[in-house]
Amino acid sequence: VLHCADGVRTNSWVTRDVLVRGGIAADAITVIPLHYTERMRVDGDLAAYRAEARGDILARHGLADDCELLVAACRLTPFKGLDLAVRALAHVHGERPQARFLICGGDRIVPGVGSYRTLLERLADESGILPALIFAGNIDPDEVKRYYAAADLHLVPSYIDTFNYSSVEAALTGTRTVMTDLVGSGYWLKKAGAALVVEGRDVATFAAAILLGLRQGSGPSGARGVAQRTTDELGLPRLAGELDAMLARCASSSGRAGAAVGTHGKR
Repeated sequence: VLHCADGVRTNSWVTRDVLVRGGIAADAITVIPLHYTERMRVDGDLAAYRAEARGDILARHGLADDCELLVAACRLTPFKGLDLAVRALAHVHGERPQARFLICGGDRIVPGVGSYRTLLERLADESGILPALIFAGNIDPDEVKRYYAAADLHLVPSYIDTFNYSSVEAALTGTRTVMTDLVGSGYWLKKAGAALVVEGRDVATFAAAILLGLRQGSGPSGARGVAQRTTDELGLPRLAGELDAMLARCASSSGRAGAAVGTHGKR
């Protein structure tokens, strides 16, 4: 189907590269990201929301007020790469002993491995940081935003993620993400100052990015800036304009009044 289209829209450069490797001509592809949804935004005073959410989440999980909170929210499956984040936590903990890694998401049974949560716990235990690893289990979708707002940093160590809305929602609460370079939304979030993007999967390098993010911090003005710049980058008015321009190019090149456009990527 995509080979027959006058143009192809992908949601990220990560998706675009996959399609090119699959035989789609690079010049037929236009990269336009997904837009945020209003549900993700925080209405009213962002600083007050973050402070209230942090107090709630720390109390809910018995965490100290002075802990440095790292959060991930995803399915507990190997391709999400949480083992990288747990291994990196061992490096981070040596310098920042108050760091805690809170993982939101239900356990999965992996063929040949068993419980993925058990695997992560074993890695943490072998590194002597098991008390710093907390599992929240499945979180109601309406509650996830509060976890992002409570965090000092959000972690996305995926092997590949064609877009990743969780990092966008975290940014809209004012929380930055440390992510691998195969997370699709990273291109725009880095431009917005909302992401630290790590090339490859080296544990020490990922840990260094976490430490950098913790040292830099994000006060109320920084959080507001992250949220506003993300709103500007991924707002519907701007992206609708890019889609209109793409459709016009496709119609012009096809010589027809209408054009067939394929869309590929998570929606």
